[in-house]
Amino acid sequence: MTQDMTRDEIAALLPFLANGTLTGAELRAVQDWLARDPALADEARALAALRDAMQAEPVPQTAVELGLARLMRDIGRIDTPAPRSMRWQIAASLVLAAGLGATGGYLAQPGAEEVVYEQASGEAGLPQLTVAFVPGATMAQITELLRANGVTLVDGPSAIGLYRLAVPEGVDGFALAESLRMAVDLVESVDDPE
Repeated sequence: MTQDMTRDEIAALLPFLANGTLTGAELRAVQDWLARDPALADEARALAALRDAMQAEPVPQTAVELGLARLMRDIGRIDTPAPRSMRWQIAASLVLAAGLGATGGYLAQPGAEEVVYEQASGEAGLPQLTVAFVPGATMAQITELLRANGVTLVDGPSAIGLYRLAVPEGVDGFALAESLRMAVDLVESVDDPE
C-alpha cells in the first residue's frame, strides 16, 4: 500500500515525520517522496522547525498551577511544628476572618438601598493583570519595574504570592503584559488582562 501512496497521503504524514513517530514502510515512502519532491521537503523542514520552536516555548502556568507549585515547594521547607505563639496568631487570624465574613454577610443583605462596601484599591472599570514575581525579587526591584511601566499595584501579595496590577487608562493591556513578561529576571508569570 505504501508503494502507491499519493502526494496528499504523504503530505498528511509529514507531521508524524516531524514528531519522529513514523516507522517502517511509511517512513521509507515519505523519505522517497521527499527525495524527489522539493516542495514536500520544504514543508517537512518547516514542520520540524515549528515543532522545535513550540518545544522551546515555556509551558504557560495558570495562577492555580503556580500557586500549587509554590505551596508544594514551601511544604518541603516546613520541618518543625509552629511555635506556640504562631499557633495563637493563626487561631486569632481565623477568628478575625470569621468575624469579617459574618460582617460582610450582614452588610451585603439583599434589599440594602445604598452601597455599603466598595473596593478601595484600583479604579473601577480599568483592566487588571495578575502577576507572579520570581522568588527572591526584592520590593525595590518590583517597584522599579512597576514605575518603569507606569503600572499601579492594586492588590497583593495574595496567599500564593500573586499581585494585581491596574493597566493605566489608554494603555494596551496585552502589550503591557508582554512587556512585563520580558523582565524574566523579576517576573515569573503574567496573566492577560481581565
